[in-house]
Amino acid sequence: MEGLDGKTERYLARIASEIGYIYRDYSDQPTEELFAKKDVPLYHCRKIKIEEEKFATIYNFPANVGEFASRLNQNTSQADEDEFHYAADWPVQTDSGYVHHTFLFDTLPQRSDIKTARHINKVWKQIDCNELKQYFTCRVCSQRTHWTETEGSADEETDIFRERVMMLENQICDHSTLERESSTHVRTKPKQKDSSHEEVDSESNESEEARNQTQKAN
Repeated sequence: MEGLDGKTERYLARIASEIGYIYRDYSDQPTEELFAKKDVPLYHCRKIKIEEEKFATIYNFPANVGEFASRLNQNTSQADEDEFHYAADWPVQTDSGYVHHTFLFDTLPQRSDIKTARHINKVWKQIDCNELKQYFTCRVCSQRTHWTETEGSADEETDIFRERVMMLENQICDHSTLERESSTHVRTKPKQKDSSHEEVDSESNESEEARNQTQKAN
């Protein structure tokens, strides 16, 4: 197992800090049950639509209570006595049922923050398990590069991060190349016939023939 190098660790930590993301708990227990077992009060804030028919529930909780306090304070500065942190419960369906991703933040997370936090964990695991190489040879220009140094085209840091994850997965060092490949694929996709128009045209022809036959009979 290769593990994460310093460049990857520092980069993922910077992206996490950008969105106020602290860490994730992964369990078959909903976030409410997880916190109840640890005697940490949890307060419902709202629900956020993540994807089609997929929602995350946002809670807040006192930053200095229970087991979470010591763990959070390892990753953040000491919280004030009346300060609150946030938990996002994103249930993901698997073959054996639902698994709850509990993402903890020190600021109220938005939809994009929760998705970015999941991307951070996903790419961390893939690299740590040697499924993705931190250094790779671009399959287009043959240049060897570290994935954190690939050329993104977005303006926001978190958007560039998501682009870099896509480039890492596709083994390409420049996002504009990936965009060109995607647009070429769309243009060359064979156009499907619209059968609904054919059915309408067929019905129109049948109706016209029926009218002609009626006129002849009269």
